[in-house]
Amino acid sequence: MWSARPELDASPLAAFTLTHVDLLHWAAAITAANMAGAMERLLGLSLAHVNDRQQFGRSISKFQAIQQQLSVFAERAVAAQVAARIGLTGSELALDGRRVAIAKSVANESARSCASIAHAVHGAIGISEAHDLQLYTRRLARWQVSFGSDAYWQRFVGRSRLKSPEATSVDFVRTVIAGTAAYS
Repeated sequence: MWSARPELDASPLAAFTLTHVDLLHWAAAITAANMAGAMERLLGLSLAHVNDRQQFGRSISKFQAIQQQLSVFAERAVAAQVAARIGLTGSELALDGRRVAIAKSVANESARSCASIAHAVHGAIGISEAHDLQLYTRRLARWQVSFGSDAYWQRFVGRSRLKSPEATSVDFVRTVIAGTAAYS
């Protein structure tokens, strides 16, 4: 019997390049941006739901546990947005692979947290076909394994760090964000 499952530690199946343009980097950066947008939409759906839903005579948005979960959700969604912007920053058509790797890694990690929290605050309604939540979380799950997994992009950053002349990892991150050197 055949079994299909996503390989979470997989490299991309194919890589296509143009002169000075790595299409894998573009695909991963655009996917990270799409993921950030989906997380923002999930946050909006979750906020609307907790403000409308009543429990014990008051909105569930008034409960401290819900507020704490939503604050983590918002933090992760904003982190994904910032990372996506960093990933899409480049000169002309060329994107910095290190920035893309960071963007995709952050988006993947954030998607996991955000989807989990969104389903937790929605309860069982979030998995029903009648609710839009499942559309976004299924798409996020698909995007997490598209164009390189967490492990693939984290190894990319690690190899880049090992090649870099910066004395500390903080200096390396500053160099990547500032875009002052070209390593990949």
